[in-house]
Amino acid sequence: MKKENNKILAQEWFKKAEEDLAYSKVGFKETTYYGLACFHCQQAVEKYLKGYLSFSGRPVRKIHLLRILISQCIKLNKELEKFKTSCNLLDTYYISPRYPVIPITYLKEEAQKAIAAAEEIIDFIIQITEG
Repeated sequence: MKKENNKILAQEWFKKAEEDLAYSKVGFKETTYYGLACFHCQQAVEKYLKGYLSFSGRPVRKIHLLRILISQCIKLNKELEKFKTSCNLLDTYYISPRYPVIPITYLKEEAQKAIAAAEEIIDFIIQITEG
């Protein structure tokens, strides 16, 4: 029963992540708020990594840094190592697009890269959790 509960919790994380990714894509197409599209990609990957930890029966800490989450996930599956650079990139979009800490103009190309990185990570996690 515990394994089934892990799978259910993971699916809840994945569902929320899909909402973030969908919102990012709509924002990218319909607005020029590219920083927010990048932020929602970071959020989607955060939730997928937390979902993977849940799926694997590991506790999920209340953190938002993808570099820490990916390190925890790599301990479970070494193939996730290939996403460290993407997670480091996406981590840069957690705070700055939402707060006036440093005025940054985000480019369309950055949002495209963020969406592509998020989709690649998410697709891989879907593959390893469904396979």
